[in-house]
Amino acid sequence: MRRRRRRGACAPLSAALSAGSGRTAPGSAMAAAAAALGALARAAARPPLTLRCVLSKSFSKGSSVAKRPRRPLTAYLRFLAQQRSIFKKQTPDMKNEEIVKKSAEMWRELPEVEKQVYRKAANVDWEAFREEMAKYQAQLTPLQRIAMKIEKLEKQAKSRASKKKRELTVFGKPKETRLPQNIFVSEHYQGAKGDSWQEKIKSLFEAWKNLPSSQKQVYFQLAQEDKIRYENEMKIWEKQMIDIGRKDLLYVKSRRSKIKDDD
Repeated sequence: MRRRRRRGACAPLSAALSAGSGRTAPGSAMAAAAAALGALARAAARPPLTLRCVLSKSFSKGSSVAKRPRRPLTAYLRFLAQQRSIFKKQTPDMKNEEIVKKSAEMWRELPEVEKQVYRKAANVDWEAFREEMAKYQAQLTPLQRIAMKIEKLEKQAKSRASKKKRELTVFGKPKETRLPQNIFVSEHYQGAKGDSWQEKIKSLFEAWKNLPSSQKQVYFQLAQEDKIRYENEMKIWEKQMIDIGRKDLLYVKSRRSKIKDDD
């Protein structure tokens, strides 16, 4: 059922998108964009799959829209790319982390006059980029401009969510509760049938389905105990976050909470 629903995720948007995808008179193009705006806005609030459908319809292979210009490198990134090439020739086995570290030290010690060479080159590239971007945006339909804005908003939201997730790990948020079947899988994984982890997981979930209710009850009890553990640890952790002024972290939904909300 889930797979079938995904294939049809773009269907409600098809008519609106096709109306704004061609090169039409300004008035009719704006009307088409206005008609599609509601659908696009709803897509932005739904899972990324739907938004990808919108963007794929707006920027299809058959579209006359030119390739979007790539952002140029900053002065430091130009220097880093140059140094990486040199390091790779001199010491092919050097790790990227070490190259970045050494390059950063070299950049800090680089005389201001030499840094200006990289900055001027970067400025030239940025001027060219702005001109190319202006030409690119001028050929877009109103619908495509809206789709680009929504894509940008989604990327920003994703970036903020990733940052919050990293912060939760750094600040030691307690591990989430485990489901009974997950406890069962974890307990029996080493002796499970199958050569790959996918085969092992599949065989274990089959075993779970066939497990008598009396034996399942043991894992339901363990899951209940784990839930109590989680709730107690969360109370302590939430108080700690409030004490250090990071109350904002308390409102970051867990993956499991999001799944429940979506259901």
